[in-house]
Amino acid sequence: MTAKELYSQLLRLDESVQVEVKRGSQAGKSVLETICAFSNEPGIVEGYILLGVAQDQTTKQYSIEGVAELDELQKNISSQCATMFNIPIRPRMRVIRYDNRIEIKNPGFSLKPLDSFMLPGSELRNPFISSVFHETNLAETKGSGISTIHRLMEEASLEQPTFDSSRDNNTFTTTILLKSIDPETSEVLAKMLTAAVDAKTTSKTTSKTTSKTTSKTTAKTTAKTTAKLATKSTQRVLAEILQKPEITMGELMEKCGLSLYGVRYHLRKLRNQKTIVRIGGTNGGYWKVYNVK
Repeated sequence: MTAKELYSQLLRLDESVQVEVKRGSQAGKSVLETICAFSNEPGIVEGYILLGVAQDQTTKQYSIEGVAELDELQKNISSQCATMFNIPIRPRMRVIRYDNRIEIKNPGFSLKPLDSFMLPGSELRNPFISSVFHETNLAETKGSGISTIHRLMEEASLEQPTFDSSRDNNTFTTTILLKSIDPETSEVLAKMLTAAVDAKTTSKTTSKTTSKTTSKTTAKTTAKTTAKLATKSTQRVLAEILQKPEITMGELMEKCGLSLYGVRYHLRKLRNQKTIVRIGGTNGGYWKVYNVK
């Protein structure tokens, strides 16, 4: 899109998430903040900043003031972007082995809602980088990772892992339960996952942090706490079913604060205990409760 076309669009539609105007001709804080916003906003492939354009505060009309020494301004913006934004980030991926589970913690929360994890497709932060990874066979089909994990775990007759995405902590956590895996296999699995993470991060700091985190004291304390929380979550799911036998998966997720896999895990646990039985299908069915103590 040419500068003339952008200006015509500005006059018709005003500023938007992809087009912003700046009156000043210097590469100041406001310009850098806009560049950062364009780079990090999900779904935006490109953005435009029109420098040297002013808006009358009374009529709200735009007019062109122009920019002096355009080449020098471009060099200045490029230099500041390289200084401010070209900072290496070494993500701390961690594999933590507890008595009853393995947790794999990755930096970066999922843009895709938890209740949509099993559906095809993916919400991409940067489509260009994603395309490069896919075309060079460094990544699978977009949005296929979780469904692949689910299928392979089911084929191996293992408990389904749970997934948690935290926007506040900017982390994505995969939890693999170990109660259906013999100790020797679980130990091998933990070593394989740790080796895979070490190969990616190659960070001494990360290795030391992981080593400290996986201390026996922390593992035992967390395992006991997790077991209590799991029991409380199961009781919460059962309480919601008792209150509303026709309750849906979505309602259980919302009321209990669990992911889709979390709800499925506790429902499976209650069925294995012969506490609940499903009567009818997804639409129009309900839960029948037995053996409530």
